[in-house]
Amino acid sequence: ERGLYAGAHDSGDWGPSIEVPSPELASLLKIIDAEIAGLQQTMQDTPEIVAARQQWEAKIAMREIEWQTLPSRDVRAYHEIDFHVTDEHRALLAKGANPDENAYAVTVTNPLSSVTGFRLEVLPDSELPKNGPGRAANGNFVVTELLVLNGDYRDRMEDLKKVYEQWPDDLKEQAFALQNATSTFEQVQSAENHPDKKWSAASAIDHDSRGSTWGWAIMPEAGQPHELVVQTDGLQTAGQTLTFVVQQYHGNGSHTVGKFRLSATSDDEPVSDPLRSLPVDVQEVLAVKSDDRSEEQQQRIAEYYRGITPAFAETNQKIADLLVRRQQTVDEHTRTSLVTVAVDPRTTRVLPRGNWMDLSGEIVEPGVPEYFSQIESDRRLTRVDLADWLVDPDNPLTARVMVNRLWKLFFGEGLSGVMDDLGSQGQPPTHPELLDRLAIELIESDWDIKHVIKLIVMSKTYRQSSQQRSELLEIDPRNRLLARQSRYRLDAEFIRDNALAVSGLLNRRIGGRSVKPYQPQGLYRHLNFPKREYQADTGDQQYRRGLYTHWQRQYLHPAMKTLDAPAREECTATRPRSNTPLAALLLLNDPSYVEAAKMFAARAIEARDESADRIEWMFMTALARTPDEAEVNVLVDLVQLHQTWYAEHPAEAKQLLMTGQSSMREGLDPAEHAAWTSAIRAIMNMHEFVTRN
Repeated sequence: ERGLYAGAHDSGDWGPSIEVPSPELASLLKIIDAEIAGLQQTMQDTPEIVAARQQWEAKIAMREIEWQTLPSRDVRAYHEIDFHVTDEHRALLAKGANPDENAYAVTVTNPLSSVTGFRLEVLPDSELPKNGPGRAANGNFVVTELLVLNGDYRDRMEDLKKVYEQWPDDLKEQAFALQNATSTFEQVQSAENHPDKKWSAASAIDHDSRGSTWGWAIMPEAGQPHELVVQTDGLQTAGQTLTFVVQQYHGNGSHTVGKFRLSATSDDEPVSDPLRSLPVDVQEVLAVKSDDRSEEQQQRIAEYYRGITPAFAETNQKIADLLVRRQQTVDEHTRTSLVTVAVDPRTTRVLPRGNWMDLSGEIVEPGVPEYFSQIESDRRLTRVDLADWLVDPDNPLTARVMVNRLWKLFFGEGLSGVMDDLGSQGQPPTHPELLDRLAIELIESDWDIKHVIKLIVMSKTYRQSSQQRSELLEIDPRNRLLARQSRYRLDAEFIRDNALAVSGLLNRRIGGRSVKPYQPQGLYRHLNFPKREYQADTGDQQYRRGLYTHWQRQYLHPAMKTLDAPAREECTATRPRSNTPLAALLLLNDPSYVEAAKMFAARAIEARDESADRIEWMFMTALARTPDEAEVNVLVDLVQLHQTWYAEHPAEAKQLLMTGQSSMREGLDPAEHAAWTSAIRAIMNMHEFVTRN
């Protein structure tokens, strides 16, 4: 058997995966589906509805637009991927690597004497996730900008990949004016910060005035063909080479287009084709005369019309809201899991003198070391047998290792100090009976981790003070006897989470893709095959917990590395804890921490008026204690010194307050805000801020 494994923070195509629903998903969906079915029952065909449907069909039959497919001469992508032309559709299918963002440039020869409109079709394909037409895991995509240029610009990918405002003037002069964008479907968006409350076609031709990450998307209509149509001013470009630029800069989970086709028309009203807004199966039914339609086809037309008629608009909106809620429920209660591919097991032999070419050695079957309890079976053992053996109640090894590591999370050190070796080569536990008791508790609770954690944190041992007592300093300097609670520096992820939490920026959402915090430019310059660019996330994704930080193989985030996070090139059961000048410089100057200090300072200024009260509030929020008089005086002097300096250097104050994507707080004096930001940076550099105490 061959296993396929992907690290949670790495990238790449790691093979087949499946979506695993939670046990409660079915019951939750049953409630929503019952509501939808009840609403659908209220929509019945009346004579008025039937008459209106017949008028609608007659109107559609009178209008048809002729589109001319534009075969591609060449297609390139900024982040190189493979494109294949599909014979049946003369469409382009993207394969291979799938970066988070990309820009396609397609050159075509225009066969029409006059062009009044262009059409971008996105098509489903069995090779795409969820049948496409996008390459995201859910079959979606986001076209953030569609541009058409007069001429061949295949050699200008460095310019074409930029947002329109950053294009050189000579490119802007060759870009055609596109207007009146319409599409077959636009994804509804409930977020307050979305400009249109939907992923609209208009966002794809706005030159990014709505933002460079907004565009056209089609969920939950994945797996279906869709199209985006834009109008021109009647271009006279017969025989000319045109370059279509399809930009996809949403950056969330590789939302790029998987299969697409380009067309042009000379019709006087290219965006008013009523057929274009209809599903393909409905178009096929409408092509059949009414008297020749089957019962199933008649029902399909009636069902579709009930979904668009103004008479049922309110009911259909309720159904649409329920469908959005249904998809959100599925997303929240479904996880993607990699699967293994079964192949014939390889024959394994004892190698005489280590010679792997000598096949005379004894054949070795899967098993466990003989000094452990054995797995009884008359067949070849599998990984399921190994899994069952690991959690067998008669095998205490797994439970002991597990509770020892849980203990370390809450006390800084395990009952056995060597995390990666609980055997004879490791360190005997200081409290063996306690280790055994917790292991038994874990097994008898059916491996309920939360139960064991609750047991630990509610214990008297856990709830002790971490204050060092002089009489214990000589007897037990490392606190192995647990006469007090432990104090130790937090792990890298926790330190960043703490800074974001006290600043009010922390995004507490659980689950989802890896995210990219601010990182020095050029860190990936030595990565090849393919070359990579690091683009920091925007919006509240920037403030996700450290657990979700993107990990590019051994190129871990430098802030994490400075605070001793491992490179994950090998399994690390215990992280080292260092105290270096680099860590202090990180807490003072890393953009994530400076931005957190800036927002924390704004909170402090708004929370308290007097300097001493403000400092006390800051200490309680960041360190969970009040400051002493000396600390207050030092910080007051620091704030006064910096406020005077920033008042004389307003550009420096503005530069500090521009750190990060969060905007400066309106109504605050920049010099005062910058000075208190400096005070917060000093507090964040105290050992108490990064120490569990």
